[in-house]
This record gives sequence, structure tokens and C-alpha cells, in this order.
Amino acid sequence: ADLKKGCELKDVWSCSTLGNVMNIKDLGPFDLIQAGKAYREGCQLGNGQACEMLVNYAKHYHTANEFNVAAGYRKDLCELGHPASCAEYAYYLRNGKGVVENIEDALLHSTMACKWNDAIGCANQGDMEKSAGKPGAIEKIARACDSKVQVACGWLLDSSAVAIAAAEKSKVVRSALASACIENIEGNLVTCRQLCKTSGHTCDYLGARYPEGSADQSSISVDFVRHLEAKCEKSIGWACDDLGYLSLIHISE
Repeated sequence: ADLKKGCELKDVWSCSTLGNVMNIKDLGPFDLIQAGKAYREGCQLGNGQACEMLVNYAKHYHTANEFNVAAGYRKDLCELGHPASCAEYAYYLRNGKGVVENIEDALLHSTMACKWNDAIGCANQGDMEKSAGKPGAIEKIARACDSKVQVACGWLLDSSAVAIAAAEKSKVVRSALASACIENIEGNLVTCRQLCKTSGHTCDYLGARYPEGSADQSSISVDFVRHLEAKCEKSIGWACDDLGYLSLIHISE
């Protein structure tokens, strides 16, 4: 009773402790819903442990396919300034999981997440804006791909025509698309070879490993090796790095 009263009076310790008590069966009245409310109050008052417990609740209910409950926690966390939860809530809105599908609201929450530097939020924002034909969308997906968001790299490769065109003007897109090619070369040879016409050393390297008419990953053209050697002699770092990598391939064969 004292903890509940303290939480009502906005005492951060009382809210967090009340959540803990209600979250563990042996400590007191077991009530996950009330525990969640107490953790929300604690999180709102700035207690990091309470915020983390809300994240754990959201993950638990998502895993249990109780998407409506998980979405509710993610919405609360987003309102409390948790970027990843804004991105997650956008996922529920975009796919109609646990909530009514709302693309406009999904874009709004993805944009919020992206403004707070959440890479998944940026990826989703870019993908939705790309579908709407908005400029700059591919760049957002590319930055997310550079941040190792694999789904973003896949979207980049799937958008081959648009991405190739953007790569001619944008270093960010060029770099991300080249990286995506290296990680996901199988099934994307056409896109990656198109990129080789505009992108620089990584695409030259791809062209060497996958010459026209060949799917042999170990095939290295002599002319390309000479090309790298000449650049390396001029102290061009990436050429020396690629030469070293190619020598490792030959050693391992």
C-alpha cells in the first residue's frame, strides 16, 4: 500500500519497486498489468531500470504473439522517448499487427525514430517514402544498410534501378550498395555488375571475382590484379587492401 501511494505521488523509487513486487510471484500480489503501469510511471520519472523492464515486457508479448499488448508497450515507450520502440511501433502500424493498419502513422513513428538516429527507423522511413516516390528515400535506406541493418541492404538491392541511378550521384548510396553486393552477391550479379560501371574500387573487385559469364567466386582476372598493383604502388590504400585479400584467397585454395 505504501509503495502504491508513493507511486501515485510520483516517487520514482516507489514506482519501480512496486513494479518489481508485482512482477515476481513470491514477492507479493502478482499482476503483470499493474506491474507494467508501475514501470511506466517509473520510466516516465526517469528510472532506466523501469524503462528496460517495459522493453522486456514488449519483447515477451511479441514473442507470445500477443501483438496488441506488445504494441501498447512500444507506443508508451515511444512517447517516453525510446527511439527503438518508435521504430517497433511503426512496424505494428505498417503491418496491422495488434493495431489497425495505418501507413501514415507508421511513417510518422518511423520518422521520429530516424530523427533520434535509430537505423531501423530510418530504413523503414526510407522504404515507405520510396514507395511514395519521395526524394532522398534511397539515401535513408543506404545509411541504414551501412549501419548493418540487413533488411535495408536487401531493400537496396531490390530497388536496383532506382539505387543504381542514385549511386551515380550519391556517395552514401554507392558505398552502401557496394557493401550490400559483397554481402549478398548471390542472386544479385546483374545489379552488382551494373553498379561496377559507376562505383569505384569495390565494384571493380566484384567484377574481378565474378567476371561476365562466370559464377566462379575464385576466378580472378590477371588484368585486374595488375590494375590493383599499379594503384597500390601509388599508395592508394583500398587497392593494397584488395591485393592483400586476393592473396589470402589464393593461399587458402
